[in-house]
Amino acid sequence: MEVSKTINNTCDFCNEKQPFLVECRNCDKGFCYSYSEKCGIHFDHINNSVYSICKNCVDGISKKIIISVDYSKLECLKKKIKLRKMVKN
Repeated sequence: MEVSKTINNTCDFCNEKQPFLVECRNCDKGFCYSYSEKCGIHFDHINNSVYSICKNCVDGISKKIIISVDYSKLECLKKKIKLRKMVKN
């Protein structure tokens, strides 16, 4: 996470003045360091660092993610859960 204190401390997304801005690790735009997720997201990374991605990059990445579900494994899991409930009773 790159926290910068520059002359122009205006967030590129909400256009509010901030004392500190964080640079996106994907596109290098500056955005607010808040956990409200309106301008971007922050999550823990290697060696106690924080990985920050702006809202535009999050939206772009989200469009590319495809969720795949293996229903045969899901059925197996359902059976295991059902068996545990029967054993406890």
